Amino acid sequence: MALSKNYLYVLCISSLFIFSLKFALANARSKPSPAPEADSPIVTPTPKGGSLLGVFDVTKYGSVADAKTDSKSAFQAAWTAACKHAGDSTFIVPRGEFLVAPISFCGPCNKSPNVEIRGTLKDPSDPSVFKEPTWLEFRDLSFINITGVGIGMLDESRVGRDHWIPTSNIKFEDIIMTNVKNPIIVDQEYCPSKGCETKPSQVEISDVLFKNIKGIATTKSEVTLVCSSSMPCENVVLANIDLKYILPDGPTTSTCTNVKRISITGMENPQPCS
Repeated sequence: MALSKNYLYVLCISSLFIFSLKFALANARSKPSPAPEADSPIVTPTPKGGSLLGVFDVTKYGSVADAKTDSKSAFQAAWTAACKHAGDSTFIVPRGEFLVAPISFCGPCNKSPNVEIRGTLKDPSDPSVFKEPTWLEFRDLSFINITGVGIGMLDESRVGRDHWIPTSNIKFEDIIMTNVKNPIIVDQEYCPSKGCETKPSQVEISDVLFKNIKGIATTKSEVTLVCSSSMPCENVVLANIDLKYILPDGPTTSTCTNVKRISITGMENPQPCS
């Protein structure tokens, strides 16, 4: 069979290409990969905490949602990592019950982390662990955005029923709420389960400040102050409160029980009890 001159050129070029490819593959198998230079940077994999996305989940730092294991160290580690993160960050408490000893979430941070609490935080049952009258503290931050829970809720289902415990100088300032249940609440009759003791709490709460709190609530009761009948709350200040209820079954409500001396200043939405 006769072949044209052009066809012979194509056949030769194709054969040369196949030979060159086989030679390159054989050469690559026979030679080891070159070692990296001494000053080559080493890339460290991102820890399993989601820091590439700026998400810092407390369970990735050792926290256990069993309502028994103290999660303070894990919470502190996750907060520190979020605080040092260069970009936007979110400190997340997932669903479950977490026992947390008294802790301070301190700044200054590169950028104040968002705080998203989907679970329930439990205070220790032993009053001796409270060296100061503060359980959860956010301080030295230029701004804080907390999502998912009511702020200022004092869970006393296990603490302060039999012993007088003074708690004073509590401040909640400059907070933006995003779709939050019970945004302003002090509830000394809180009962998370059946079988709670019915006698009044012996925790005496005084000098409480709620200031510059704005945002959106998902419950009609936006301000709830339910204090102990034997130890009423004293000196509660509500200053510049602007909370909006997003559902159509309003209006919103405010509840104040066993509270002495409430001071109201600036914008108040909803209208608080007095």
